[in-house]
Amino acid sequence: MTQLQLTCRSLEELDEIAHRIITFAQGWLIWTFEGPLGAGKTTLIQYLAAQMGVEDRVQSPTFRW
Repeated sequence: MTQLQLTCRSLEELDEIAHRIITFAQGWLIWTFEGPLGAGKTTLIQYLAAQMGVEDRVQSPTFRW
């Protein structure tokens, strides 16, 4: 399995991180993101979705009760 590991030190880096993920995973249909609660996974996914043209609200499935 191919993996990409990136480090993001600030919110200002998220656009570039999202771009690198999209470029790396181009053509893959399923992506997984792992990290502890509060690590910023949903925030990252919001940046990814924005770059992919998603206009819907993106929120964490953990807190959709």
